Amino acid sequence: LVAMAKREGEKMWWESEMTGFTHSRGRGADLEATGLAAIALIASGRYAAEATQVLNYLTEAKGSGGTWGSTQATVLALKALLMAQKGAASKASGTVEIVINDKPVTTFEITPDTADVMRVADCREFVREGANKVRISFKGQGSMLYQVASKYYLPWALVPKAPGELLEISVHYDKSKLAVNDTVKATVTVKNKAPGQTSMIVVDLGIPPGFAVEAGDLAELVDAKTINKFNLTGRQIIVYLEQLAAGQVVTFDYRLKALFPVTAKAPASQVYEYYDPDNRAEAVSSEIVVSQ
Repeated sequence: LVAMAKREGEKMWWESEMTGFTHSRGRGADLEATGLAAIALIASGRYAAEATQVLNYLTEAKGSGGTWGSTQATVLALKALLMAQKGAASKASGTVEIVINDKPVTTFEITPDTADVMRVADCREFVREGANKVRISFKGQGSMLYQVASKYYLPWALVPKAPGELLEISVHYDKSKLAVNDTVKATVTVKNKAPGQTSMIVVDLGIPPGFAVEAGDLAELVDAKTINKFNLTGRQIIVYLEQLAAGQVVTFDYRLKALFPVTAKAPASQVYEYYDPDNRAEAVSSEIVVSQ
């Protein structure tokens, strides 16, 4: 197992060329394989150095939202990290200090009773345009896990298009100007551009501020087996498609009702494979004007 691993610096991981039993492939399958391998190394108790390198990879691979993309990859990565930290985190005690661009941000006091409590530091007031120097220091006993995540916004014109996208999505509204209580029809088109079948597809549709979704339209799409299921949140519609054959196109409509006067853009819509989230595409949002 160790001989099959990929290495880079202080990181070690495994790559999978197969589709997993959860339909994972690509980076999602790599993370699942690496999580399983990490569990095996830690359980054996004989490969401490290698296990540390694998944990370095898993820690770095965690997304800004605190997950590893898919459910299976997240479960396996968390299990490996918890196995490694068993007993270590509970004995940790000391002081964590965060410094950005040589300016102190905050400090956290860690005790054995609070070692498992997550702390969050908002550093937006300390960052600057361009490169930033972030220093996180821990003085005390034991060890702690940490993550640094950033977020920024770009005009659509500056967003680079991913090369070789295997999925495609477009969202078209039948009108851009309407009155309060009017409805606008959204037409969504999703295409699989991959040479083979793609499974477990998620379509994330942004809801413009000030609009309500006519959920009955989506329920009818489920009954007609156009989509498999859907969920509504405050800002988005999550649509699930079980699979798309090579070159297959799925098109569906739903309506949105204007609740009050507003000029707004819907959040970006996107489509991606649940178990290979790197395979994704986005649709540019459109502006809608609602008058009294």
